[in-house]
Amino acid sequence: MGLLITVLVLGAGCPRRVPVERPAPVLDGARLTGVWMGTLRDRPARGEHREVRVVYQLQAHVATGKITGSFAFRGALTTAYQGALLCNRKPRATMKRAADIAHGRFDTLRAGWTLGDLKQDGANPCAFRFPMSKNCTVQPLRTGGLGLRCGGLKLSLRRVALTGIWAWDQERTDRAGDKIVKRQRFHLVQRGTDLTGFADDIRVHVSQDGQRYRCNGRLRYAQQTRHRLTGRLTGLTVRLRVVSTLRQLGPCAGKRTLPAELVGAWKPFENRLELPLAPDGRKLRRLPDLLPVGAPRPPHVRTESQEHAK
Repeated sequence: MGLLITVLVLGAGCPRRVPVERPAPVLDGARLTGVWMGTLRDRPARGEHREVRVVYQLQAHVATGKITGSFAFRGALTTAYQGALLCNRKPRATMKRAADIAHGRFDTLRAGWTLGDLKQDGANPCAFRFPMSKNCTVQPLRTGGLGLRCGGLKLSLRRVALTGIWAWDQERTDRAGDKIVKRQRFHLVQRGTDLTGFADDIRVHVSQDGQRYRCNGRLRYAQQTRHRLTGRLTGLTVRLRVVSTLRQLGPCAGKRTLPAELVGAWKPFENRLELPLAPDGRKLRRLPDLLPVGAPRPPHVRTESQEHAK
């Protein structure tokens, strides 16, 4: 009994660990301007899978505390089993929405706005599976993102940028039966709305009949050109200008060119860059997990789960 009392007394004297409350993150209005994207995947009902993606183009007017911009929404609903959804009697339902931002304001704690005239296209009988309100608010997250709430729509937004390596590839056979491989790589770095980088245009010819090419006496030859680029991103419109061109020298060198100016479109939903490099345009895909030359490494940011685990 005496030992037990001693242990209890000693234990009573130990100081308690009091959790330190970290201050709430501050919303930096200057960083609101840009393109923000969010994705939500869940099951709104038994046997249903839902995916929602949103893209916000925000323009923060720091001097007045106002926000302008636009909103785009893509939703898909599928059944987890063979059969059909109850809302439309089909195996899949999709929804598209778009609107401009009106009456937007922000301070150091949160931002809020009202969506203007909402344009909607898709399976209207299933629209109730994609609930949202015209009144939206965002609050800063410790991860550097934004927590969005529009009525029943709640998800996290992350900033997205055009920085990356965008690729287009083609293989074909010419009239002589030789294989021609074409590759284009656009290395783009975005800082604010400014764009810099270069485009590599590569073409490889490979003989398929054993006949050697006259220019080098070999069964293959390559042509490569690098174009230095500068430009600007306005909303989702990409404007690029060629400032210089460097061609690979040699007996097989060609004259690969780009238009002096390119005006294309960035498609965040499809993770695609469309440029007028062909009569009907050209769609370039972003190469995953690759950074272009000159792009800063992204800082390590704790996830929300890591923050809660602390």
